[in-house]
Amino acid sequence: MALIQWEQNIASSAAKAWSVFSDFGEFLVWNKLDVGMEVTGEGIGMVRTLVIEGFGRVGERLDVLDQDTLSQHYTLVEGEPLGMQTYSAKIQIKPVDEQNCCIYWEGTFTVASDTDEAKVGKSLLGSYQGMSSSLAAYVTNT
Repeated sequence: MALIQWEQNIASSAAKAWSVFSDFGEFLVWNKLDVGMEVTGEGIGMVRTLVIEGFGRVGERLDVLDQDTLSQHYTLVEGEPLGMQTYSAKIQIKPVDEQNCCIYWEGTFTVASDTDEAKVGKSLLGSYQGMSSSLAAYVTNT
């Protein structure tokens, strides 16, 4: 199992960043991907399915939403994005001071034996960087 981590500072209070990020079903509000999305259920156990043209469906199930630690965990339940057979993520918004916070990503994944794990890890890291920048831009401009 491979591990990828990313951390990025955001010029926003942790409370504001968390209020946006914690809404699992509103992922496309702040992350301006050009994809479709379906949401099934509510709260813990809900599934958001991204429908990506030419790529297929990618379903993620919300496993943990912790308001006290400002953390969220989700697991891949449909598709094999970037070549991952299994994938789970833990994300936390960490307060730095009253005006700034940090978003921390941690993802673990496995790939098929014929898939380059390092290449998948690099792509996943790029996804974390892009999502962090999108969240930062959204919370600082709203």
